[in-house]
Amino acid sequence: MSSEGQGEYTLSTDSSKSRMRTIEIPDLNDTEIFQFLRFMLEGNEIIKTKEVELNDIINTLTGGRILFLMNVVNDLNAGKSLSDTKMKIISKITEDFKKAGMQDPVDFRYRSLWQLAEKLIAVEFISDMEARKMLPGTRYEEMRMSNVFAYHESTDRITFQSRAHKTVAIQLKQKRDESFF
Repeated sequence: MSSEGQGEYTLSTDSSKSRMRTIEIPDLNDTEIFQFLRFMLEGNEIIKTKEVELNDIINTLTGGRILFLMNVVNDLNAGKSLSDTKMKIISKITEDFKKAGMQDPVDFRYRSLWQLAEKLIAVEFISDMEARKMLPGTRYEEMRMSNVFAYHESTDRITFQSRAHKTVAIQLKQKRDESFF
């Protein structure tokens, strides 16, 4: 199992939860990220010529999330630009927020999930108990089913699903705050 936040939730909704404990595999660390990229992009000058832009994408979007890193590798090997890859990842993550009801103020989930998102922007993680207090009724289950937040069973914490989700949450919050003024 990976660090995908929905994995544990999915397992807990069927009989497999009673037969096994969830094992969370962390994302790659910073050293492993560049080892992976150097290996996968061997001979591609992009690592040297666009190092600053690549670091920005890693720090704000991909982190050590292997699926996002593979998007970067595949796009670069296909001759696409880093800015195109960045926009593709942001677009995918923005869609997660839309599906979670976090881009429509009329959606019943909007206020409570943004309350959680704003808290996570400030503090990185909260305890599962704190999330349950913040999200009354079915809101907690809605949060767990969304692909915006992740529950980490090993630490009993709630975080954003990825660095990209936190980055997009900050961008969406800024746009939302600007539209009020």
